[in-house]
Amino acid sequence: MTYTLDPECQLPPRLIQLFLRSAPAQVQELVDACSARDVEALRARAHKLKGGLYAAGATLLAEDVEALRQVAAANDWPKAELQLQGIRREF
Repeated sequence: MTYTLDPECQLPPRLIQLFLRSAPAQVQELVDACSARDVEALRARAHKLKGGLYAAGATLLAEDVEALRQVAAANDWPKAELQLQGIRREF
């Protein structure tokens, strides 16, 4: 699947650039929380990243991050790691 930004996104280009600079660190925080099996940290980081993705018009990727949050909340860490691999690949 190929993810793209919504061309109708109303976020100013400067804010999209800011998000794109901060997003890799946010993804790494998800990786760290998943490695530590820290549901609360993963939930908080996923929420933050998902909001930025929606704002930037990356709806499908935001939905994948939400799915990761739900899988981790269910303590299905092997599935969470697979979900996270897909998210990292798309970034």
